[in-house]
Amino acid sequence: LPTDGSIEIIKELHASYPNIVKFYIEDRGHIDFLIPSIRCSNLLKKAFKMCEGDFIEAMSADDIFYDKNKTKKQLSFLMKHPKYMSCYCDFNKFYEDTGVTTRSLNPRFVSRKMLWARYYVHVSCFLFRRECLNNLLDNFCDDTGLLYSMLISGKCKHLPFIGFQYKQRQNSIMSSSSEMKLNILEVLLLQDLLNFKSKQYS
Repeated sequence: LPTDGSIEIIKELHASYPNIVKFYIEDRGHIDFLIPSIRCSNLLKKAFKMCEGDFIEAMSADDIFYDKNKTKKQLSFLMKHPKYMSCYCDFNKFYEDTGVTTRSLNPRFVSRKMLWARYYVHVSCFLFRRECLNNLLDNFCDDTGLLYSMLISGKCKHLPFIGFQYKQRQNSIMSSSSEMKLNILEVLLLQDLLNFKSKQYS
């Protein structure tokens, strides 16, 4: 469990706002997944089931908001533009091993085809409407599948500001994933897409 006091803060907020702040703590003692992305996907799906709001924002535990008004800016756009299902910002990469921060400018337009080139916008850049969950894949494999679910739901807009900071660690679980694990993820994502298409036409 985290030792930075974050769980205690969340519990205090939940006690003060029980109808607004909800939380779930994963029991890591029984986790035996080969691929971390599958574990992350399962956690996100649990969180989405707990969500009751009209708009959703996901963020990994080791990332931070770079702009404290990130959510406000994105929410304002979606409220003013009801035809858009999601919007995304730019971000910084912070390399923990060297202390170097680099700026990452996302493309002005993202498409499903880009995902197969292993180029995608980090999901923490996004704010999206609840309706996107209607297209959630069965095993969406973390970032790529969730992004696909948003893109097939409707129009998406790029907002040109640095919204969050993505921490990079040389020996992190994801950076050390083998080619075999990455290939398994590709197969699972393809299986999800085929299942989704079959449901659409059934």
